[in-house]
Amino acid sequence: MKKRFSKAARQTMLAAVTLALLLAPFVYFGVQKVKNEALDSAFLWTIHAPHDVETYLSEHGLRPDSMPVSGTPDWYQLRVFLSIASSNEGWETPVILQYKDAQRNPTVQRSGLFAHCVDSDFSLLDFTDFAAKDLRALYACPSGCSIQLYGKLVTTEYWKIICLNRVCIDGTEWTAQTPVEETDHYEIRSDDLRWNFENRAELESYLDVVKVFPAATKELCGEELTADESELLTSRDGPSYIRDSISYGTVFARHAVNWCDDLFPTLRSLALRTAALYLLLLFALYRFFFRE
Repeated sequence: MKKRFSKAARQTMLAAVTLALLLAPFVYFGVQKVKNEALDSAFLWTIHAPHDVETYLSEHGLRPDSMPVSGTPDWYQLRVFLSIASSNEGWETPVILQYKDAQRNPTVQRSGLFAHCVDSDFSLLDFTDFAAKDLRALYACPSGCSIQLYGKLVTTEYWKIICLNRVCIDGTEWTAQTPVEETDHYEIRSDDLRWNFENRAELESYLDVVKVFPAATKELCGEELTADESELLTSRDGPSYIRDSISYGTVFARHAVNWCDDLFPTLRSLALRTAALYLLLLFALYRFFFRE
């Protein structure tokens, strides 16, 4: 009996290795299929983004021949409009709009990164011009601390927006990359701050898109790109961005994949199914070898 069981064990070990090799291609192609579906879904959003922007601006009364002049309240309101129009299933997927304002001056506006504050005198906090490392730090701000906000209050038809220049928390200061005149100061609690990101993965997807925006803005303005900037715009799997003309101007949109929501749940399900199939086949082979 001992010798017979030992033979069955050796045969089972060999079967385990063989099954693993046979299932490896199944796992590989399954992962690739899930990845490609996520990229395709994001790119489909990119294709529809210009139309969504045009529809939203039209519904809110903006006319192509009287677009906002840079720095005016309506210009900041346009930033919010673009942010809402380009949102993808509720989370941030930014775009750039190049247009001619009411004075026929070429103007570039990008969708903004806004946070909300509970029970405040203003509607939105504009974090658009803060660096990626600063946004990561601010997003990870611990609860219960005081946040000092310095910037300019802009009142529009729909919102009161704090265009931030500096944010201070417990002696640490973060400053916007584009200076804003500091005419207003507010203090809020971190517990009252509401970001549009449900998790850190959504923030990283947003940052992955906007890191190409400086190069994209130069391209939209007809400026010459460096080799690194050209590589940044074209170094993704599949079409990395789309430029499309609408009645308001030109929209630049780049596909973003929310890997946390679009990829990992499916991969987890694939891993569980594969593991269950592997163990079931291995147990069946062991019972078969044991009976011999």
